Amino acid sequence: MTFAVLKKITNQNFTDAELITLALGGWPIPALFISLPTLLLRAFVPDEIVYIIVVGFMVLSAGLALRAVWRCTSLYYVLTIFFVLVFIRLGFTADIILPSYFDSAEHYRIIQVFINMREPSQLVWPTASYYHIGYHVIVAALVSISHANIGQVMLLFGQIVLAAIPFPVYVFVHRATNSRKAALFGIALAAAGSCRPTQLIGASIPRY
Repeated sequence: MTFAVLKKITNQNFTDAELITLALGGWPIPALFISLPTLLLRAFVPDEIVYIIVVGFMVLSAGLALRAVWRCTSLYYVLTIFFVLVFIRLGFTADIILPSYFDSAEHYRIIQVFINMREPSQLVWPTASYYHIGYHVIVAALVSISHANIGQVMLLFGQIVLAAIPFPVYVFVHRATNSRKAALFGIALAAAGSCRPTQLIGASIPRY
């Protein structure tokens, strides 16, 4: 959907590969725009109604987006690279319960606060310090819809985001060098550089 919107508003100023890589880096924005109303609606209407509204919106937007993307050949090789990076990063989550950050418990608590906002009187800001609330809103919406384990969603969503972040580098390298190979190599370097030692350490922590 993000790629379709970018393709519509940028005309011919960008190549399809550039737009796809930008979309991969920016897809959490529309995800946030869907997640925030989802959590707010839960305070006023039953979960079943919220589920129907969200699924209906996603199906409608996906249908409209597919019309703009299904013939794009660049989409397939860029997505192949993306899924390879996701697969590699999932290895970091194989044997851990929560992300291996020092404040994972605080992230968990903030998400839990959003999930528990079931009445208008409970709509409060969940933390007194600075945290990237958008991440917590998206994870809380995913958990409320899927009823999945919060820790598992935190792990999977975090790794997917980290796998997508390097892709906008493609645009800058491609514009500077006019070389697709150099731009793809830039993605590879950015992806390798975003692998933090804490993730490697966390991957070895056994599950109890």
